[in-house]
Amino acid sequence: MDLHAIIPVVRDADAAAAGHPALVALPQGVAYVRAPKVDPYSGSLDLATTPLAPTDAVVDVFGLDRNLFDAANAAKRRVHLCVGGAGTLAAARSPCVDPTPTVFPWVLCFPAFCPCALCNALCAPHEDMDWPPWAAHALVVTENGVVGRRNMRPDGHVIRLGELRHHERDVNAIAWDGFDVDNIEVRSYAEDKDFYCAAPPAHPDPLSYALGFGCYIPCCFWVCRHPTTPGLYRVRISSDHTAKVTARNDSERIPSGQIDLVALARSPEDLLESLRAARARYGAPAAAAIERS
Repeated sequence: MDLHAIIPVVRDADAAAAGHPALVALPQGVAYVRAPKVDPYSGSLDLATTPLAPTDAVVDVFGLDRNLFDAANAAKRRVHLCVGGAGTLAAARSPCVDPTPTVFPWVLCFPAFCPCALCNALCAPHEDMDWPPWAAHALVVTENGVVGRRNMRPDGHVIRLGELRHHERDVNAIAWDGFDVDNIEVRSYAEDKDFYCAAPPAHPDPLSYALGFGCYIPCCFWVCRHPTTPGLYRVRISSDHTAKVTARNDSERIPSGQIDLVALARSPEDLLESLRAARARYGAPAAAAIERS
């Protein structure tokens, strides 16, 4: 399916002045996460951003495929007992996922994991994610970077973006100098392996379930359930800059900007080829223009 027929690339001057429909529909205040800025005094890597404008030139658009989206919901239903996240195509953080109950010594507490699964089964049973209004433009490629959803879930309540850190926002944008195209994580489910000597791509995964084995931390994984629908894949684009997040006295660093999508209509090869070509053509000019501004 030619998605450009649905969301045309802006070419004429009048349309460019008004802004591309995919960008006009975004909440105000979205900003591209750029390459980390080195603080000259502390040496720390600080967050650098530049505002996204509705008039940014759009060079490509990737939409969702309805059949693949339905297959993703069906796959999520089969592993919901473990991964949770009702009404979404995203994995919820839980003891069933991180760490898995098969890692020593947590395996000794295996009975304690049962209430978690029981809660997912009774308190928050599986619910299909509704076809989102942004399905036709799930990933937007502009002259300045990429724009998309951080998680496959319905958009949250309308909150002023200034009140949220970048990793808390539904819509994320990453500038060309803010991520490495060669580090994009792609997981094609029909070609997925059963065993991994390290964490599977984009782990934990909402459509599959992997049991980790090791001591204190998992060092290998057995993927005991995953979809086999041809063409169904997940892609995750992460910014180089990371943010420190603290919860329940534990802290970790996560990408400040991240785009995580499932069920794109075009192939992963087409996606990566398009991103590499766009970065090669627009990356350096965009960075120079941002520095001048």
